[in-house]
Amino acid sequence: MSLTRYQAVPLAEPALRRRLKLAPLEALLAFSIVALVVQLFWPLLSDWRQRPRAGGQVEQKSATYNYLAYLPQQYDRGDERWPLLLFLHGSGNRGFDLQALMAGGPPGLIAQGRHFPMIVASPQCPFNEHWRSDFLVTFLDEVSARFRVDPDRVYVTGYSMGGYGTWDLATVAPERLAAIAPLSGGGDVSLAHRLAELPIWAFHGEIDQTVPAAATKQMVEAAEDAGASPQLTLYAKKGHDICDSAYRTPELYAWLLSKRRPESANLLNQRPRAE
Repeated sequence: MSLTRYQAVPLAEPALRRRLKLAPLEALLAFSIVALVVQLFWPLLSDWRQRPRAGGQVEQKSATYNYLAYLPQQYDRGDERWPLLLFLHGSGNRGFDLQALMAGGPPGLIAQGRHFPMIVASPQCPFNEHWRSDFLVTFLDEVSARFRVDPDRVYVTGYSMGGYGTWDLATVAPERLAAIAPLSGGGDVSLAHRLAELPIWAFHGEIDQTVPAAATKQMVEAAEDAGASPQLTLYAKKGHDICDSAYRTPELYAWLLSKRRPESANLLNQRPRAE
């Protein structure tokens, strides 16, 4: 019987042993590097994912208000600056659910597939608060810094509480705006002299039992006395809710887009504001 002898082979060479000892450390180092890269670039990735795409409407955050932002279909095809439409909702849509804003007005039309040749920003007012013109001026600054907004074509429209907010913002900062379209609201007639150069198209239901049509009529008359040439549309058989009728008026958007901030307002806006 022959006997075959086998030589024992070491389980691992010294170099392999050292590598096996270092493997956990290398894995930990690799994990740490990946974690650092994610930490550094996640805000950029998150911002990219949340940024509105041309022709789409997404939720955004700012220091003043959370809001829906819509960009025109051609927005990404150049460096052109675009008109901005600021939409202010009524009291029933206050809160922290931006989806509620899609129930009506421009954001509702966008949700239904309507496209606009302008940026549309629709902020949401928190519960138990009203539109504040100082916040809205800051909000305009924030939106203008984030998107390519043409400062000479900034338009404001709003319904009910948003109608009041539209009138109020227009009397506080008329030099920032090219035109306004308030619905079912009212304002401070003593400040209407500040609207002398601002194009206005106001809307109201004649049988409105929530905000009487007189509230809009008084602001229109006061603006006329100041030298403005406002338009007024009264719906003879409608009450407070005129959103669908007004915002489905094609001529409204063509009218807005035909307006630019006057040169005098542009120069005024360039002056330092008083502290």
